[in-house]
Amino acid sequence: DCRAVGRAPRGGGGANQPPPPPLRRALHSWNAAKDPDGPGLQLYDTLEALDPPAARRLRAEIVEPALLRAASAWTGDEGKDAVPPHRLFLVWRNKLPRMARAELLSTCLKTTRKYLRHRTPRDARAAAHLRAWRESPDPPDLAPLYAVVGPALARATRGPVAAVLQVLETWVGALPPLHLGCLLAGEVLPRWARELHASLVRPGGSAARLRKGGELYLVARRSVPANILQEDALVAKFLQAGLLMLRAAAEEDADSLAALRPPRPEASSYAIVLAQRRQEGARKCFAAEQRPVPAPADKASVSFREVVERLATDHGVEFCPQEAGGGGGAERLSTTG
Repeated sequence: DCRAVGRAPRGGGGANQPPPPPLRRALHSWNAAKDPDGPGLQLYDTLEALDPPAARRLRAEIVEPALLRAASAWTGDEGKDAVPPHRLFLVWRNKLPRMARAELLSTCLKTTRKYLRHRTPRDARAAAHLRAWRESPDPPDLAPLYAVVGPALARATRGPVAAVLQVLETWVGALPPLHLGCLLAGEVLPRWARELHASLVRPGGSAARLRKGGELYLVARRSVPANILQEDALVAKFLQAGLLMLRAAAEEDADSLAALRPPRPEASSYAIVLAQRRQEGARKCFAAEQRPVPAPADKASVSFREVVERLATDHGVEFCPQEAGGGGGAERLSTTG
């Protein structure tokens, strides 16, 4: 009975008494790696409600070390590790003090980063773990994880374009739009544009070349997420250039097709595009901070007549103020309203 083992002894002094041995043994036997929100959490919640000082001592002596051990020992093996670090952190983050919570988060991210570093870009389970971090309530800063996944995916874009786009589809939702857009604009689409252009200028029948080019275009168009296409101007320009290539090939306009020849893919990369966009974001933030704040309008300096004139102008109504005692038409505004 949790209440029996957690109740302070009679006669006072409950705050200075050590936690009862049965409860201590129960928490010692709790496996945080297998069941973070199981009996251990229930025992802790009960003791915290009955004897907060004893709960704090047990948390520092047993619970926090157990959570850190569980987070450090996670390897991603489904048969061995039932609970991933993100769930371990989500279950306990609101029950730990600030320093312990920060230490647990750092350990969980370090373990996840190590796991991602040893996974291939085609591993859907690795993408699912990163997606779970992103979709968690109030997610932490995941930049250390993106710093591992982004370059790994960039190195995996050297193969056929269709296969590369299929790999990127696995990471949609796991990577933020910034990094996914940089991968597309810096690595994938430059090679795709080069391949599309080469297929359209290759000797052979025009119908076969257009069919091949159309297939390549559709592969890229269907693989680019809608939000990336709407928000990323560089990605949209690559797809627009692909359409212009197809039109030039259909019209057999060799000069226009030659002018649309893409630069070598080596001229761009994920790292280059990411650095450029970060610099652009920093410049925008700096410009916004330097922009002068407009002074609030002095309401006392605006007369009632000016307000009525502006209202009449906005609504296309003739404003003809009249002297007292005068008449007015139906479409006129008088000084009396």
